[in-house]
Amino acid sequence: MNYEMEELMLIVATLAAKYTSNESTSITYERAEQLMEAVLFCVHEYEDFGEGRLPSKERLPARQAYEHGLSIVKDKTAQALRTYNEIIPSFSNYGSRCLYDTFVKGIPEFFKWYDVWFEPQNAILTLDYPLLKDISVLEGIDKIQEYIRCIGLEQIFLNGFSAEHVNNVLSKYNPYWRDSIDNICEPVLTYTLVKDMENDPMKGIGERLSFALDKLIQNHYEGNRELGDYLSSAIDNIAYFKEGLSRIEEISV
Repeated sequence: MNYEMEELMLIVATLAAKYTSNESTSITYERAEQLMEAVLFCVHEYEDFGEGRLPSKERLPARQAYEHGLSIVKDKTAQALRTYNEIIPSFSNYGSRCLYDTFVKGIPEFFKWYDVWFEPQNAILTLDYPLLKDISVLEGIDKIQEYIRCIGLEQIFLNGFSAEHVNNVLSKYNPYWRDSIDNICEPVLTYTLVKDMENDPMKGIGERLSFALDKLIQNHYEGNRELGDYLSSAIDNIAYFKEGLSRIEEISV
């Protein structure tokens, strides 16, 4: 992004006037900093996700880039809400209180309080239930949208098993899992992949796990590559904790 500070400050001034309902020309330094972050977030949204982006020599003025970015933020927010509403009717937390509190209770609070105008960079929630992949670099609606997408993929994966099977694996993995903040997909995935790779001739654990995952996705999830890509985020972690593999192998379900 190569915009002059003067260009950006003019947008901040417009936001400040909107924030104070044109009743004041002064805001605190902290609020001005927040509004600048809001402007930068929207400009980056346009630069990263705007359709038909112009070559650098024809770049849009800062205000137009900001307005396009703001529109993208609004569209993403609406899309994320639609996705959430599609997931929630059949959603199951499988007994995980952390997952329930985060997804069922927390996400609606995000949509209730998310401020696309003055603080679009704020994801608001702590998202206590961990995903298999790291999304800590994301901000605002980008973080929440990806979080919802990943939870949807976890639901697809877990729905491939009976609730009894999932609960049994989790109970053997950790008797106190209902009150833990652990991801509930990883133990089930670990158990499934270890069972699938028992007769695999390959020697490397990571390679064997990846091969078993590919077979699982092809045979039981209609080759859903989006799901496969997400679950593959756990491969390194599963392979690293070899003692976890031996423990899961002993589980009889």
